[in-house]
Order: sequence, then C-alpha cells, then structure tokens
Amino acid sequence: MSGTPSLLRYVQNSSSDLHMAMADEEMIFKDTLNNANVMFSLFPTSGFNGSPLTIYGDGCAISVGGDINCTQVCSDPSLLFKTWQSQYSCLALAALSIGTTASFNISSSYIKATSRTASMVGVPDITGFNGARVLNLTWNCIRASCTVDDTFGDCHAENVVGYQVPSTEMGILTSLTTDIAELCATVPKNQLNTDIGGPGAVAAIYMFVISRLFTTSATIKWFRDKLSIANGTLSPRVTHFLSKVEESRIADATTNLLVEFQEAQVFFVLAIQIALLIATLRGAEFIDASSISSYLVDQQWIRQSAQFVLLPIVLNQLSLRRICRSSVYSLLLCAVVLIMGAAVIYKTALSYQQDKLWGMFSSKFSVQECGYNTSLRAYCSGSSGFYLLPGPSVMPWIFVLYGVLVLEKVAIAVSGLKQYKVWHESPAVSKIMDTTRLGAVVVLPVFYFASEIALLVFIGKACYLISHMVTPGEDWNIGQLVAALIWAPVVAKYLYQILCGISKSLENRIPEKYAVVKRRSDQKTDEVDKSGPHDSQIQTKSTETSYTRLDANEPGEPSC
Repeated sequence: MSGTPSLLRYVQNSSSDLHMAMADEEMIFKDTLNNANVMFSLFPTSGFNGSPLTIYGDGCAISVGGDINCTQVCSDPSLLFKTWQSQYSCLALAALSIGTTASFNISSSYIKATSRTASMVGVPDITGFNGARVLNLTWNCIRASCTVDDTFGDCHAENVVGYQVPSTEMGILTSLTTDIAELCATVPKNQLNTDIGGPGAVAAIYMFVISRLFTTSATIKWFRDKLSIANGTLSPRVTHFLSKVEESRIADATTNLLVEFQEAQVFFVLAIQIALLIATLRGAEFIDASSISSYLVDQQWIRQSAQFVLLPIVLNQLSLRRICRSSVYSLLLCAVVLIMGAAVIYKTALSYQQDKLWGMFSSKFSVQECGYNTSLRAYCSGSSGFYLLPGPSVMPWIFVLYGVLVLEKVAIAVSGLKQYKVWHESPAVSKIMDTTRLGAVVVLPVFYFASEIALLVFIGKACYLISHMVTPGEDWNIGQLVAALIWAPVVAKYLYQILCGISKSLENRIPEKYAVVKRRSDQKTDEVDKSGPHDSQIQTKSTETSYTRLDANEPGEPSC
C-alpha cells in the first residue's frame, strides 16, 4: 500500500515534448485492468519476487477520516465511483483477485504476502474478494455514462461495451480493457473556452506583435547613429534616405505610438491577468468546463497566455530605453504586470491538484448506475499537447531582464552624484563608476540586443503555436468583439497623427498656455530657447512659454 501519489507524471517522448499523464479514467483502467489482462504482467509467477499492485488506502475510507475498508467501499457504487483513489484501488483488487483464482501460476508465497497487505485495507483474504461485483458495477457505470450523459454527444454504448454482461470474469475484464478507449473517444480534446481563448482574444494578442513591428521604425535614428560611428560606414544615399524617414510623420507618430502603446497594453494585459486569476480561483464552474479535459486545456491556455503577454511588454520597454523614452512610470507599470503574471502562473500550477480536479465535477452529470456520482466521461482527459513556453525557463529570464533595466535606470540617476567632492577624491568610487561606464558602453548593448532577438524568437514561436490552439473563427461573441477592438483607439490615434501630423494632434490635447515646438534633429534645446521659433516651430501663443521635449545630453553622458 502506498500513500497519495504525485500529481503529475511527466514522460519525455522521442520529440522531446513534455506530455502530462494524470489519473484520469483511461490511466486508471490501463494501470489496473489492462496490465492485469496481459497475463497479469504486474504479478510475479513462481520463482519471481515482485510487489503488489498499488492500492490507495485513502480511497477505501468509508468517510473522510473514517475507517479504511475496501471490501465495503468496492461493493457500494456510491463509494466505488466517488473518488479516483477508490476506483483505482477497487479495480486493482478486482484484477488481483481474478489473477489469484485463475490459472496464472502465481506463487503461493506472493498470494500470502499480498493478502497480508490487503488486510490493512479491509480485505482479509484476497482470494475471497468479490472482484466480479466490482467489474459488474464498473461495466454498468460505463454503459450508463454513455447512454445517460449526452453532454459530449452520442457515445454509442454498444461500441463501448457489449449488449450483455459477459458471463465470465475474464470476459468482463477483456471487454472493459479492450473498449475502454471508446468511453472517451467522443469527448472533445483540446476544446478551448471561447471566453478566454476565442478568436477576438487571440486577435488582440496578435496586435502585440504587429504593433511591436511598427514601432521598430522608431529606432531608425539609433541604428543610423551606431552604424555611422566610423566614417564612410553608410553611403550618402542611404544616410539621406534614413534622414528622410526619420523626419517623416510616420516616424514621429510611431515614436509617440511606442510610448502610448506601452501604457495601453500594460493596462490591457493587467485586465487579462486579473480575469485569468479569477477564472483560476473560481474553478471549473466559472469557466464552464464540462470535463477534466476541457478544464486542463483552459488552465494550460491561462498559464501560457499569462507568460506570452509579458514578452511584448518587456520587448517594448527595451525599445523605449533605446529611444530614451523609458520612464519610471512605465517601469512601475511593467513591475505590476510581471508580478500579476507570476501570480497567475503560480496559481494555475496549484490548480492541477488531483483531488481538487475530481472534486470540481462531483456535482455534475450524476448517473444512477454510478451511485449517483459523476459520469465517468467527465473524467476523460488525454494529452492536450498545449505547451508553448516552459515557465521555468522563461519567467526567471524575464525578471532578470527587467531587473537589469531597473538597475540601469537607477545607475543613470546616481551618476549625477559625480558633481560632489567624493566623486573626485575617492579612487574606489571612481574605479567603480569607470567600470560601470565600460559595462554600459559594451556589455549592456550586447545583452539588450541578444535579449531582443531571443524575445522575438519566443514571440514568433508562441504565435505559431497559438494559431493551432484557438477556437474556430465562427465562435465570435460580444466579448470577443470587444477584445478585438480594444486597440482601436490607439490605432485610430496613430493614423490621425500620420495624416495630420503629431503637432496638430498634441495641440488639441495640451492646455493653451503650452505650445508644441518642432526643432531640427541637429539642434540643441538651448539653441531653440535662444534663437526663438523658426519656420518649423508651431506655437499656440507667441507670448507663452514654448514646450519642448528634447535630449540635451552631451556625447558620452547617459542619454536617458
């Protein structure tokens, strides 16, 4: 007898994909009856020392914390089909009792050892255990689950078990183990709840990637400056083309979109994570899961989407840093989203508790032949294959990347302390700051560049796999329409700024005492203040203070 087993058993196949094998109906029958049917491969024959089948004592408890008596539990359908442990233990005992009474050359010493173990769970003599009744009750429950429970469509009971109960114990055993797969054949696999993984929600997720590609043009100036460090790196024609693109309305609008999109997507992702967390806490009823299979698919989608939506946010934050638009506000928003994402992932991991899963469906689809317990079809699972990004490998890396962004922001703020006397008089401080400056010039750019490439690879892989997970395109509802149109204000504003210019867009949004000033890309902030407005400047009132947002740092100094 063994205690409560581990929740999940992970088996690695030839393609190196991880698949989940849990105690669903298919596994229970496979581990008990099927193994026993193949010449009782789990039982030792003469001259072979082995171990008895696994029996879960908790499954034979008359009540919670009560006496353990498998003889009574296995003869009462209301107790036999109440938990997965009771089903597993009773079927194992039934198979064992048949094996000891049939001509399978099982050693008498093993039968005695098994009987001593069985006596601990209320079975004084394994040879006298009524295995035939357990198999008959199971046969009736399976047939009734097919005929009464039409939640998953017609089960075709005649294909699952015969029209009549087989006359022998071995006949019942063969019938159950041969046709048990048909019990779960019509239960939909990989059926994702449209409210959390419908086409509208997926379309909104794809907007992350599309908008990220658009904002790439905001970094053209950065790439041009880096490539032009050495004289003659770029031809005059290419330099002229990049300059034109940089000065275009599209580049200006895209830069502004990069900032606004980061704020918009953070709050959108935060709303998604709160909804996913509530769905996880409320369980199967809240997400309207009809079986363990559908619940596991929903939980895997919740877990994977909670990870995936973090990738574009961190990627966007790197772009903001590159163009010197990374603010403390955006970093704080990222911190909130990362914490919420970690909470969702942690909570979904806890939702895979075996007893909790079976308890979620204890009040659904009751069947008389199963002791008024839930239909066995509700406990059909199977591997969903929904594995996008392994949590242990992605989440810590995301937090490390975010931590580097925060530390760099703090270092830039602290670098202002160089004006104090301790900066000049302390060799230790000077050495540390010089080392940090070298890291900022060499190490950080390489690290950030590699991180962006890795993020793009992960996002591309996730988008490809998500396309195979989503529900059909016709499953649109009001919620999906709202999710798909959530980015409409940001996109509409982006198009407006391209058509009318960013100056016109900002003038309509700031108070009249401020003015929008457009300067040349090679002009410093103090030059704008001294020379006054030139032809390209726009001011709402000539007597008011001009409003500019410029980068006035000298070369070699922290730029943002």
